[in-house]
Amino acid sequence: MEKLRLDKSQAGIFFISVGLLIATVPSGLTMDVLGTKLVICLGLFLVAAAFSGLGAIDSSRLVYPLAFVLSLGGSMVVAGENTEMSMVNSGQREVAANLLNLFFGVGAFVAPF
Repeated sequence: MEKLRLDKSQAGIFFISVGLLIATVPSGLTMDVLGTKLVICLGLFLVAAAFSGLGAIDSSRLVYPLAFVLSLGGSMVVAGENTEMSMVNSGQREVAANLLNLFFGVGAFVAPF
């Protein structure tokens, strides 16, 4: 953080963004091989584990790694749900994708509170 001249807030955003970027490619590859349901379940597990860890820690050292795990899981859920939605609702993909992502956006906004 000191080398990059980031404060704690900027570092948290950096870790979350890096996790989102890193998880996108493996999520797609895993969905191709094992299916979307496994990726969604694994992502939900990572999100639950990260939130549980964030609620239980007593040291600030673990906040950034847990934020990274949270973003990995969240990215896996988003990628899996978008893929699953496009397979289920092929007639109106654009409308369904906009609606799905609207609720993901609301959840991403409300989750920090």
